[in-house]
Amino acid sequence: MPVTLLPHALSSEQEFLDYFQVDTPDNLDPVRFVCNRATEIVEDYLDREIVSRGSLTEEHTAVSRCPSRLLLREWPVIAVASVHENAARVFDADFLLTVDTDYIVSVPRAELIRVSSALRWSWQGGWWAIRVVYTGGYLTAATVPNAILDAYFQIASRLWSAQSRKSWGISSWSDDAGNFTRVSTEALPAAIERQLFTHRRLRASTGDRIAA
Repeated sequence: MPVTLLPHALSSEQEFLDYFQVDTPDNLDPVRFVCNRATEIVEDYLDREIVSRGSLTEEHTAVSRCPSRLLLREWPVIAVASVHENAARVFDADFLLTVDTDYIVSVPRAELIRVSSALRWSWQGGWWAIRVVYTGGYLTAATVPNAILDAYFQIASRLWSAQSRKSWGISSWSDDAGNFTRVSTEALPAAIERQLFTHRRLRASTGDRIAA
């Protein structure tokens, strides 16, 4: 069955071939498989969607230890379309908030900070009392930080090597001392984990994604 490149893959087929200086094969399915799987491995480790999937809808519950702050699931924030706040979960125009008047957006941290008269305020209490429609993640793969892309290509390199040997799921990882170990490609070496760590989700979101 033909393999389709994920729209949020961290490289195109040509970028993959150029990076590894590989001639274009007659069948690009193995290249697409590697690009897709390497993207999935990076996203699984980071626990986030790296390249934006478009508009997202989340419902949030204010946390008592920090009632003025909501943490969105995906970052950085590209745009916030709307924020509604109502304990009865009626999200119509009467409960629509205004950016910079009722809340402030922290783009890199994906935080919404509730304000009133330019001072911090508490979000409305109640289960899933706030609905946020926004776009998050990096706009394109070209805008993804180099540390993430470098880790992606390192993983893709191992997967490509495994594909060439017809030994899917197995590869040789090397540590900083030059020691080699044959392990599952999903078991990232410490060097790649360190490289990705600062981009990983370390704080739980205050909300959950729902169908738009």
